Amino acid sequence: MRTQSVKNLAFLVHQDLVINNMYINIVLVLLISHLASSTSHPSDRITSWLIPAVKKSLSEANANACGPHPTPHPCAGRDISNAAVSTYLISAIENNGSINTTGAMHFLSRVQPDVGFVGNGFCALAHEEKFTNALNETSKTYLLHSINKALPSLSIWQSIDVSYSNMYFMGMINCIICGEAPGVDRKLGTAAAQHGYNLLDKWLIYAASAGNHEFDSPTYYWVQMNALSLGCMYAKNTMQKKKICAILEHLWADVASNFFQPTETLSGAHSRDYDFLYGHGALQVLTYINGLGTHPPICEFKDAHCERTDDGQNALVLLNAWHARDDSGIGHKPLSSTLALSKIPIRIIQSKWLGQNRTKNNLTAKMGDRYNYIRSGLFAIGSVSQDYITNTHHTYEPCPQDKLISIDLALPNMTQFHPVPSITLVHDWLDHPWGHLFANNPTKKPSHLAPHPGNVQHENILLATSALNPSEKMDGFQISGFESLATNVILPTKATYYYVWGDSVPSIPPTNNYTRQINLSSSSTVGIQVANSCLAIRILACDGVQEYKPTIEIKADEFGISLGAFRLVLYHYKGKNASLSSTSHVANGFLMVVDECDGSSGSGLISLVNEVANVVVDEIYNEETWKIKAAVRGTVLEVERDVSVPHCQSWDCVVYRRINGTDVVPKSLRVNGNIVVPLPLLSKT
Repeated sequence: MRTQSVKNLAFLVHQDLVINNMYINIVLVLLISHLASSTSHPSDRITSWLIPAVKKSLSEANANACGPHPTPHPCAGRDISNAAVSTYLISAIENNGSINTTGAMHFLSRVQPDVGFVGNGFCALAHEEKFTNALNETSKTYLLHSINKALPSLSIWQSIDVSYSNMYFMGMINCIICGEAPGVDRKLGTAAAQHGYNLLDKWLIYAASAGNHEFDSPTYYWVQMNALSLGCMYAKNTMQKKKICAILEHLWADVASNFFQPTETLSGAHSRDYDFLYGHGALQVLTYINGLGTHPPICEFKDAHCERTDDGQNALVLLNAWHARDDSGIGHKPLSSTLALSKIPIRIIQSKWLGQNRTKNNLTAKMGDRYNYIRSGLFAIGSVSQDYITNTHHTYEPCPQDKLISIDLALPNMTQFHPVPSITLVHDWLDHPWGHLFANNPTKKPSHLAPHPGNVQHENILLATSALNPSEKMDGFQISGFESLATNVILPTKATYYYVWGDSVPSIPPTNNYTRQINLSSSSTVGIQVANSCLAIRILACDGVQEYKPTIEIKADEFGISLGAFRLVLYHYKGKNASLSSTSHVANGFLMVVDECDGSSGSGLISLVNEVANVVVDEIYNEETWKIKAAVRGTVLEVERDVSVPHCQSWDCVVYRRINGTDVVPKSLRVNGNIVVPLPLLSKT
């Protein structure tokens, strides 16, 4: 019945109308508009939360102590530019338009734009007539002279990669808004702005076939959207400005589509996520003030990397939000129909994030896709099938902060201070997979080993494979040895039950230090229930390192319990310091099915675990190939991996992923099979 409901919904929204070569789904728009809620009051949230947050960041800038974790650091150029914007905004909003130019210039005088200039706030102020009209001639001359000094370097600025979206957008928008700032040198400004528009078109050409490579990050979508909002406000070229605003609306469609109301965060896989457990990020500043979610963003309990909830860049958020609601005629607010994508009760969200065509790393044409399945109020399960590479022009160096599998089980009335963790896979070498530890962490950020995933997903069914190579170089660090090598499935302690296949009754999640050995067999399956949602996890593969016999445990420790988490852990190695050659493949694999389950007795959980434990799985593993196939509920999922030596060092480690015999092909952003809010110039593929 539930599968049929998805098909019925897809049928209802299948009729497309082509307008200006863009697919706009009429029925979907009508449906989501009907579902849109009018109960939120974003303007109140700006007044009650955003303005105080900006004031807090301004106080930190005045104290030259920016950033809350792990310790405040001295303010850099970007922080200082943002502090100038904050000073201007607070005075303009709260002092009846009386502009504090002295305070703003105190900060601007400390910034010297140069070849590395990316502080968008500096040039944003040059577009604010209220600000520039209040300046004396000396201050105005300084402002324009400083921008003129930066324009020659901006006219030739290049990002590391067109795929590195947050840095690319910040630099691109600087070229445009600095070049078009009123009063700057006309020749220099025209060259810089035109270069910025060329960068814009370059990104659109790339994204038309590749999508947004820096995808769905709770941290970096905030940066991308803040930069684009400035271009959407201040760009002078009408046609190009429409493109910038359209990219911004496209990102909002991605956010709303993947928004999971019970957690008030993005669900599904993320390119970079500095919060392994909860998926909190500065993006929540934008979602909250625009009416998604009911709780303001906060630093949660034992937050390892408090996600900029009081960061100076929130001045740019306030600048856009203020103008979007005053009589200026500028500023971007996401459309109600876009935000209402979050209200669709059953959602299949697909998108793609391919790498650049520079080196072998670009071989993602059949792999770089994202898939997320949401049942509103119950669960979300999402995955991607390749490691995220931050700088795609480099050799294969996976990012240690990507989140490539993420499952959320809804708990009513979840707090933001101590929320329920997402169920994720973390491959680690410290026997400490929580992402809330800085000691012994080479990057000073939450870090894991690269999973090299080969995942294939259909609705609420996921076939997941990994092949670890712990000796390889990651983006930022490389380990020389380890005393533990483990694949961890993070589980929430606020679950109703967990259940191991073969037990007579479900168990209550541990509340203290706890270890239970699990026998590894062809049907080893563990389940977890949270409220009315259940997940079954069947272990399909678990390699040991060298002569070590792998062990499977359900494990809890004091640190994890304090965070609301325990884990299913596959130990590939435990012992004295060891290392592997780069030719190693340490394989692990899972079959996961999540579904609605009824019954406080745990009978629904037992039933799901038994079903998954009895799925027929075919596997072939030899020195060259690893093939695995599972038929679940009438759907056949297949993955084939290249496991020859040396270890695969590119994005083509996965040979194919198939559903019912058909190769999975990445698709542009769509919900239930229908393209939503397409990028300008987006192709039909």
